[in-house]
Amino acid sequence: MIANEFTTTMEPHEDGEFQFVTVLMRFHRTPTEVAELAAELGQHTETVLLYLGCSWGDITRLKDRGAII
Repeated sequence: MIANEFTTTMEPHEDGEFQFVTVLMRFHRTPTEVAELAAELGQHTETVLLYLGCSWGDITRLKDRGAII
């Protein structure tokens, strides 16, 4: 994988560098790249719940119960 350049290195948040496998197909006219890493667990929970109509009080109660991160 490394010899064929199918890996890339990114620096996610405070965890330091992370090397991972990229897209395994290559196209002559359409180069591929990884723009960013996947979201962390719970990273967008508040945003989604607010969008769905939950209040900050609802979100706090869900966190207190351990239902969300």
